[in-house]
Amino acid sequence: MPHTETKSGLSRSRRELGNAPDATITMTRSTAALPPSRDRWGRSAPLETNGNHESIFDQAELVAMNTTATLNRYFADWRYLLQTIGNERVILQIEPDLWGFVRGKNKDPRAVPAQVKAANPTDCAYYENSAAGLSRCMIAMARKYAPNAAVGLHASSWNYTEKGNAEEIGNFMMALGAGDGDFVTTDPSDRDAGWYKKERNMDTFWTDQSFAAYLAWSKKLSEVVGKSTVMWQIPLGNWQQNNTTNHWQDNKVDYLFNNMEKVADAHIAALLFGAGDTPQTSPESDGGRFFGWTQTYDRNGGVKLR
Repeated sequence: MPHTETKSGLSRSRRELGNAPDATITMTRSTAALPPSRDRWGRSAPLETNGNHESIFDQAELVAMNTTATLNRYFADWRYLLQTIGNERVILQIEPDLWGFVRGKNKDPRAVPAQVKAANPTDCAYYENSAAGLSRCMIAMARKYAPNAAVGLHASSWNYTEKGNAEEIGNFMMALGAGDGDFVTTDPSDRDAGWYKKERNMDTFWTDQSFAAYLAWSKKLSEVVGKSTVMWQIPLGNWQQNNTTNHWQDNKVDYLFNNMEKVADAHIAALLFGAGDTPQTSPESDGGRFFGWTQTYDRNGGVKLR
């Protein structure tokens, strides 16, 4: 049945984990509720450019991946995480949003340079010096150092309502090597819709039309890549909230749990709940609605994967 989880942030430095390179590793963990148990670790420690290890995004990340010393530290991070996981059964999501930034630069990831070979001759000597080489080598490293892990790349859904976008994104993900992974992650939003409406005057509530469009986009993406998708970072707001800190409104939880057959038909294998920003609605602040939904879903036996 489609798997539902919540997530909680967990940051560790390598000094806390043991003898390791001098940098910071940030991971997101979710404990699986259904057997066989897997923990989910999201590799979300962006490429860094200075001694203070400040996170950088968008164009700066593209510069960083083409800087040998920076990418060398990054690969050391990734190797250490994988070696720490070892033979555990976990789910690894590789670099949410990064591949969307790559696509913003060039729709062919092979045309976006990255110093893959020089930064990691141990593991990546036979991979090309491009974003595609980077993603493919990261998947290969997961197979080598954490052989029981399930691993997948993140597909950005920023333009999911555009005709043909799913096919285009699917082909882009294939060029990155997503077909060598076990799944592809997507996320409908990183924050509650009530927060977006109040803070940025954006309407991110789902309607019947936008919900159907997201499922159709997910299904086509899955079919192009040949892998199930996993919805990640799903906001937890509901209509009973009052649009204040930790109590924002949204309707994605209700839409999903009211339509689990449609979710399964879209080749979505798991739902991972928890917004990407701490002031958002959480299972502890939503009035018990999320836990109520999951308990009812579990009692009813769930739905089969398609």
